[in-house]
Amino acid sequence: MTQYFYLKMQIRQVLLLFKAVVVDSNPNHPIKDQVDRFIYYDFEDRKREEEHAENIARIVRELGLKLDGCFTFWEPSVELHAMICQKLGLKGLSLFLTVQH
Repeated sequence: MTQYFYLKMQIRQVLLLFKAVVVDSNPNHPIKDQVDRFIYYDFEDRKREEEHAENIARIVRELGLKLDGCFTFWEPSVELHAMICQKLGLKGLSLFLTVQH
């Protein structure tokens, strides 16, 4: 089986256990109809991750979403994920750990 299939199965298992809020840069992502809340936000410009993290945190606050944690399945988004966790005071990866080599 492909790596994509395993990732898809992991995502489905997570969705069964938790209420899920997904932020993605694809407005037509197939998961958008399978989660409790889907937020489209174009975060593809990796040079602006600090700005993206601030904007996503602001959107979450404006929507009044109460989150317990944050995670990512997409490796290129690990640093952005850590910044969002830091800005919202959420459990998740530390920004310190993501930038150390």
